[in-house]
Amino acid sequence: MDFSSTLLGTIPFKSLETILDSIPSGVAITDTKGRFLYINSRGIELFGFNTLGFNLEEEFTKIKALKRDGSPFPEREMPIFNSVRSGEPVRNVEVMIKRADGKRLHILVSSAPLYDANSIIIATIVIFNDITKQIQTEMELKESEDRYRTVVETTVNAIVVHLNGRFLFANPAALRLFGAETSQDLENRKIWDFIVPSLRKSIEDRISESTEGKRILPNQEEIIRLDGRRVPVEAVGGPIRYAGKNAILVIFRDITRQVGLAEKLTEYTSRLEQLVEARTRQIIENEKQYHEIYDSFGEALIATDWEFNVIHWNKAAERVTTLKAADALGKKLYTVLPEMTTIDVTPYFEALQQKKPARFMMNVVSHETKKLSIFEISTYPSSKGIIIIIEDKTEEEQNKRLSAIGATAGMVGHDIRNPLQAIEGDLYLLKEYLVSMPKSQTKIEVTESIDEINKNVSYINKIVADLQDYARQLNPEYSAVNFCSLAQDLIDHTDIPSNIEVSLKVDADFTLKTDPTLVRRAVTNLIINAVQAMPTGGKLQIEAQKTDSEAQITISDNGTGIPDEVKPKLFTPMTTTKAKGQGLGLAVVKRIIEALKGSISFESELGEGTEFIIRLPLD
Repeated sequence: MDFSSTLLGTIPFKSLETILDSIPSGVAITDTKGRFLYINSRGIELFGFNTLGFNLEEEFTKIKALKRDGSPFPEREMPIFNSVRSGEPVRNVEVMIKRADGKRLHILVSSAPLYDANSIIIATIVIFNDITKQIQTEMELKESEDRYRTVVETTVNAIVVHLNGRFLFANPAALRLFGAETSQDLENRKIWDFIVPSLRKSIEDRISESTEGKRILPNQEEIIRLDGRRVPVEAVGGPIRYAGKNAILVIFRDITRQVGLAEKLTEYTSRLEQLVEARTRQIIENEKQYHEIYDSFGEALIATDWEFNVIHWNKAAERVTTLKAADALGKKLYTVLPEMTTIDVTPYFEALQQKKPARFMMNVVSHETKKLSIFEISTYPSSKGIIIIIEDKTEEEQNKRLSAIGATAGMVGHDIRNPLQAIEGDLYLLKEYLVSMPKSQTKIEVTESIDEINKNVSYINKIVADLQDYARQLNPEYSAVNFCSLAQDLIDHTDIPSNIEVSLKVDADFTLKTDPTLVRRAVTNLIINAVQAMPTGGKLQIEAQKTDSEAQITISDNGTGIPDEVKPKLFTPMTTTKAKGQGLGLAVVKRIIEALKGSISFESELGEGTEFIIRLPLD
């Protein structure tokens, strides 16, 4: 049988062969007995066939089909034979192949029967897609998920997930906190069963606020264990996607020790006041010793009068706030820590006036390093004023955020990547089909719609890539990179509006030793960031130069600039000034550059533009 004429009718086989060779997937045609009659150039490359003295049937005898676990893939289950038996297409069957050179690849195999004019199956068409990198990424993500699962299972903080009060998850620390031996002890109970009745209404209100997107600060509460014992806890929570449902994540921290310390501190404060009242003269004479006691405290301790005038600032407070006591004493507390003016302290002040302690979280920018820190402020009333203890919670809060990002990266990588690849493949085939259509308004509109879908798919891909780059371990692979060629390629393949002028000032032979993939990701993010900062047009400039020890790459724009309040936390995950975006792009850039043993900084003026400077070592 003349296969090409029978199969194609009036379409020249050479024309079809040209089309098939342009497709990024491997394409093959077999007879009904599974013998290969044709394979395109991508298929030859994929299977590692020797193109010299090429014998298709002989080459395929060298290929072994395996399951993911390495066991042989049953011939009867092959998509080719399933299509012949059922007369229906078979899609996306994962097969691991072992090539003649020993290399193993994971591929997705799809097949469909081909009929002659009498509706008799005469062949099958088979499509191969290499998913080796995707499988490797899934394995890396699984390792990442395992690491974060270990953190959740071993942390001393109780972590629970509930839906409408019903427990969906409780880690070992939560079981211990609630006095449960196993998770089955919680199955028929609601989280409200463990909350003191007088606090349930306020907690329900806090949960409602969190589901509305409002930030919920840690709050001191009290739970009732299964054995009836009450335990003071600090709780913080928020919405989370769990097992395909919108649920609530709550983290409890047992603060029994802190409450005990607070009670002791109150007792000490009371005793101290008695001593002050009884022996004022002696206290004045021993003022130096009094200050030494405060300075010996390991925790940052600040004392103010009821007008918030700072009257003591110990050495630990100097260390935590990076502010000298001499610059704080005698001044208003909200002048020394201006961030307090951004917080509604009314409820905390009212609690102090009622002789009750209070606690709240506050973001503070260091006076020396200009870095953002997260402080837990605990306030205790005395007859003379307020005693304040500050704890630096920056690392703890960052770990919570990283844990959430890691879990999200695992979910996104698994649940979004696969359908995205299918969408991209279908769009490609649809666009190829449109090429053969006569020119019409409908064709123009459909083509525009496909382009718009492609843009949005690319945007989703970027989000997934940012999440994965932030969650996975980075292991740079160094090689010589011509940065001029790399930058020009990025400019050519990035969607830059025509109203933005692009200037590339890099020597043609500018070469550095680095990881090309990681540098490409970092510079791409900065270019996209610059384009988004110029919605009405402007100028994008990329420059590179070398010193004796480092390469300096500069990406600048004359766009909207960065607000001063955002600058300290610009490289922090989930920080963004744009309505559209997850705030991961610049955090990923910083992580990549630091993985390459480099550094990144920026200069920006609101309304004038921004300049990012990357410095990479030459050795």
